[in-house]
Amino acid sequence: MSDANDPEWLRVDLDCPEPLLEAVTDVLGVLSGSGVEEKPVQEGTSRLSVFFKLRAPDNRQEILSLLQKELTALFAIYDKPVPDLASSLLADEDWATSWQKYFKPFSIIPGLVIKPG
Repeated sequence: MSDANDPEWLRVDLDCPEPLLEAVTDVLGVLSGSGVEEKPVQEGTSRLSVFFKLRAPDNRQEILSLLQKELTALFAIYDKPVPDLASSLLADEDWATSWQKYFKPFSIIPGLVIKPG
């Protein structure tokens, strides 16, 4: 059992050219077993974020090496340079309740209050 403060997720971000978005998101989704977040950053480029559940404290480098290998092979097919990978560790959260800190009760009319939860 891990300590409550131990990071349990690895987030990896990369900037991807538009023509490769579908192929790269497919590879990232298969490797991570989760969805891929896409945000446009400039014309023709999107920032992709993918999350990997850490199975052991030391498998961060293993995940990054596998990603680098797979992306190098994919980008070589399109004769494009492989983008830099940025990674960060995230703590596991109880998403079922943690969203509530962002939503406060509010009154829509006198005497009627909406309270999320």
